[in-house]
Amino acid sequence: MARADAELARDPDNVTRIINAGIARAAARRFNSAIEMFTRGIEKYPDEARLYRFRGHRYLSLRRFDDAVRDLERAVSLDSTNYDITYQLALGYYLTHRYADAAAAIDKCMGFAENPKWQAGEEGAVNPNWYRSCMALQTHG
Repeated sequence: MARADAELARDPDNVTRIINAGIARAAARRFNSAIEMFTRGIEKYPDEARLYRFRGHRYLSLRRFDDAVRDLERAVSLDSTNYDITYQLALGYYLTHRYADAAAAIDKCMGFAENPKWQAGEEGAVNPNWYRSCMALQTHG
């Protein structure tokens, strides 16, 4: 956390550094502190899907399922092809007994994976290591 906080102090408006500081708190199992960090980021960057994804994940860790679903629905509305967001959202739906919604979220992601147009776009994409896209999923019928 100290390293992530030092990097954030050098560039306090850098969204990736805000995320890294939140992730460091989560790794130390300081989930409320992580949520506060991601909230700080959301206040500055309300259209940044990653912040909602990570805060939603931490809400899941604290069993705050309705808060998690709300954040993850916002995240998927901003980045509908991110598998990690979709997975966390489906989990949130499952944990709130919204089984049909959970299946629909995964089905939508799988639809991207099975669409040649979306797959072609993915082939030329350079995604960072932390990003898994729906289009990169392989399906075998």
